[in-house]
Amino acid sequence: MNDETSYFTYAFLIMIPSIFIYLSKFTETKGKRILYVTWWIIGFVILEWIGVNFFNSMNHDNGWNIWWSLLFDSVMFPMLRLHFVNYKLSLLLSIPCILILLFQFNHI
Repeated sequence: MNDETSYFTYAFLIMIPSIFIYLSKFTETKGKRILYVTWWIIGFVILEWIGVNFFNSMNHDNGWNIWWSLLFDSVMFPMLRLHFVNYKLSLLLSIPCILILLFQFNHI
């Protein structure tokens, strides 16, 4: 499977259904909410680690590694929820996140 096919397979068969499940089962209880988000972050990092190390279905380039994925997922999952409840604020907060990643990986 080439990189483009792998990316689209991951995006459409994993990411989109996962986001729907994540948002549809989101709890409003503060303690449970923290555990829920943490579970999703850890789950995605583990799945990525398995994909990289056992199935060669993903690769990390340009200095990206599993720790960057952990950081990214730790921002992404709360931002998904924030986008669901207040999309304008989430878009505003996304700008510095995007700029940091672009600078970090020399794309600006």
